[in-house]
Amino acid sequence: MSDRPTVTVVLPALNAEDYIGVCLASLTRQFEDPSELEVLLVDDGSTDSTGDVAQGYRTKGLPGLVVLRNDTPIGAAECRNRALGGASGRYIAYVDADDWLAPGHLPSLVRSIRHHGCGFVRTDQIRITGSARVLRRAPEPRRGVVLPARDSILPVGEQTMVDYAYVWAGLYDASMAQDGFLSFESGLQVAADRPWVWRLHLDGPSFAVVDAPGYCYRRGVTDSLTQILDLRRLDFVPAFLRAKQILDQDRDAELFLPKLARAVTAIVQHHLLATPDMAPSVVDELVRKSRQLLRAFPDEQLRGQLEKTPQERQFLLGRLLDGTFTPDDVPHARDERRSA
Repeated sequence: MSDRPTVTVVLPALNAEDYIGVCLASLTRQFEDPSELEVLLVDDGSTDSTGDVAQGYRTKGLPGLVVLRNDTPIGAAECRNRALGGASGRYIAYVDADDWLAPGHLPSLVRSIRHHGCGFVRTDQIRITGSARVLRRAPEPRRGVVLPARDSILPVGEQTMVDYAYVWAGLYDASMAQDGFLSFESGLQVAADRPWVWRLHLDGPSFAVVDAPGYCYRRGVTDSLTQILDLRRLDFVPAFLRAKQILDQDRDAELFLPKLARAVTAIVQHHLLATPDMAPSVVDELVRKSRQLLRAFPDEQLRGQLEKTPQERQFLLGRLLDGTFTPDDVPHARDERRSA
């Protein structure tokens, strides 16, 4: 066998001592030969024992584990970029610290990518909320078929692979790093997968969606960035603005723009209507930045997408565009301000 590992796992971790053991233990159950796996764990300035727990797995079945340490947190996107620079595996996989893999998940993906001879494979996920488990399928009905990456962007009105912005739900040929397809936008605390997935499907190599639902995605972790309600949560705005910049440079920008506009209207609705209590200052920024994001799109594109949403939400986003929507119109914020 070659001295080169078969797979490098890139694993950012911040204050993950309660979960990192489960994650790393699952990696010990991937390959019969431990030398086939390299694990680059970036301890992103943790103040708990994440790094110490991780180091212990070097003698517990992960001899290819390397722990990199950041003195201060730089975010998951930058951690992934840092680890990628030192990766030596033939293929790259991403794992989040509070998730885990079913036994043999990575070898299954390796067999698939080699069989299909494509640049990357994507797959399903198992969503774990408490004791409940739900299979979420990757939104590409053509399974086990090699496809051009951009063939899975449309149709506009359905979930497609550019809506499936989960870098960890797949395996990637390491050569893709040379063209920037495995890197993430600097400075984004959340939603860095959004510009990544658009670049991947606009310009990336051929791929296949395969049946290998072995990625276990733990939801509802209280200190996850998806649960935090401070200004970091608003990075979805620069993330989608960057995705639009990428799309604007594409030869088929006019064709695909309605698809991105649809995603933008949906995410703004989510943050304005479905987000729990936030501080008034964060709500002010949410309204301001949401308006900035919407106005980056041609008015006819947004109005076209709004017509497909319930009337109440049409009214809300229409007022946001017109400038008559205020922070007090955010339901949770209204109650918060009254009690202040």
